[in-house]
Amino acid sequence: MPWHMAARVPWAHLMPLAMVVFVLSYVQDVSCARQVAAPGALGAHDISPAAELLANGVTNVGAGLVAGCR
Repeated sequence: MPWHMAARVPWAHLMPLAMVVFVLSYVQDVSCARQVAAPGALGAHDISPAAELLANGVTNVGAGLVAGCR
C-alpha cells in the first residue's frame, strides 16, 4: 500500500504490532495454563489451545467494547 493511502488509515500501521501482541499473549496463556495445572489433578491434561484462543479473543473484544464506551 502506498504511503499516502496508509496516512488516511492510521490503524493500518498498528495491525502488525497488534497481531504480534495477540500471538504472544496467546502463547503465554497456553504455557501458563499447562504449567499451573497440577500434574495429578483431574483434567490436568485437558488444556485446550483452541479454548484458550477463544477466551483470549473474547476478552480482547470485551476490553475493546468497554474501552469504547468511555
